[in-house]
Amino acid sequence: MTNHHHLLAEMRRLLGDGHVLTDPEMTAGYATTWTGERAGAPLAVLRPGDAVEVRAAVRMLADAGVPIVPQGGNTGLAGGAAPADGEVIVNLRRLSSVAAAEGGPPAIVAGAGATLADVAAAAGRHGMEFPLDIGARAEATVGGMLATDAAGRHAWRHGSMRSLAARTEAVLADGTPVGGTTPGGGIGAVEGMFAGSEGGLGIITATRLRLIPRRPRRALAVVPVGGADDAALLARRAVALHPVEAVEMVFAADAIELLERHLGLAPLFDPVPEAVLFVEAAGGRDLPDVLAEVVDDDRALIGDDPATRHRLWRHREAISEITVGPEPAFKAAVGIPADHLVGFERSLRSSFPGHPLALFGHLSTGCFHVNLHGLPAGGHDAARDRIVETTIDAGGWIAAEHGFGRTYRPWLARVVPAPDLAAAGTIKAALDPDGVMNPGVGAFDASAHRAR
Repeated sequence: MTNHHHLLAEMRRLLGDGHVLTDPEMTAGYATTWTGERAGAPLAVLRPGDAVEVRAAVRMLADAGVPIVPQGGNTGLAGGAAPADGEVIVNLRRLSSVAAAEGGPPAIVAGAGATLADVAAAAGRHGMEFPLDIGARAEATVGGMLATDAAGRHAWRHGSMRSLAARTEAVLADGTPVGGTTPGGGIGAVEGMFAGSEGGLGIITATRLRLIPRRPRRALAVVPVGGADDAALLARRAVALHPVEAVEMVFAADAIELLERHLGLAPLFDPVPEAVLFVEAAGGRDLPDVLAEVVDDDRALIGDDPATRHRLWRHREAISEITVGPEPAFKAAVGIPADHLVGFERSLRSSFPGHPLALFGHLSTGCFHVNLHGLPAGGHDAARDRIVETTIDAGGWIAAEHGFGRTYRPWLARVVPAPDLAAAGTIKAALDPDGVMNPGVGAFDASAHRAR
């Protein structure tokens, strides 16, 4: 512990006393996942204020052989930013600057700690949009979203974070800075490695994000459907239209009841349908008419003013806010092919009788969220095992928007080809030979490459 006392004293001189947290009461919030599950006890939480401090802190930690956990908004569902005992969290929230980029195509330069809401607001001030959008926009940070290659409801039209990051600035495990945020001058293959790396190769400090011109109007159609098969047919019609950029689905039975009982949101349809589809379009005029032609259902609710769209979207986005009883809801993100959705949902219901199930997500990309309520905390691991096995049996995937993290790495060898894992291990060995960057997390951790 003597060396750690000396190390922490050096960190306090570097960052200031208020940005080196060691009191367990102060660090508990950083060591608790967004789902409410407590991870390990970190040695400390560091809060650097800029990239220079990140580089210096990483260099000192690496020299001391102390493992590092990069952390942004901590909104993931795979435990990728949760520490094991004795690790040091490097929280990037103070790197929150957002500014219009100079030179090149329209872009925003955002610090790793800037939230998605910050980026959207900054883009709007310049008459532009950042096209990626997720429900946790107020808390999710740029660095974390890029490290997990976040997608969201507009990804099938505009791409995930990987494709929206024009350049990336990062710090390697020995404190060496790489990349940048100015146009040109970088090697795309090098910077691109940090997208989806889950903090296993280094710490992202800033990113240059591509923008698109702001569309003057948006419209949203909410449609009752008979189930996944009907929804898939409607989705295929919708995505063929250029203005459409989001197709979301909610299996309605339990979700609608939960929304009404716990958040006071009255059902949008009576009787409650088996599923509800959300189709959003953006562009110029006549969007409601375009959506009405696509959905072709007199029961559909269509709105193009902000207040109506917000009210309707609440029936999709608020599902994640629901808590039933004293235990946190069990949450997972998985990928399911559309033609297997019906069987997947039925299998989940038969596996967890008596537990309210909310299944919802991005029908256009196959990424779905599973929320189960009423499970005891001690039953989450068994539930995860069952859900992942059901997902794999359905031909699905498990690195859906949140990465593998610590939570899903036991299944890596079953869903990622062995040559890909070997390549990831080679990159890890080259950039982080001592294994100090986020050990035990994601595909860049060698210990994860054993089949379950």
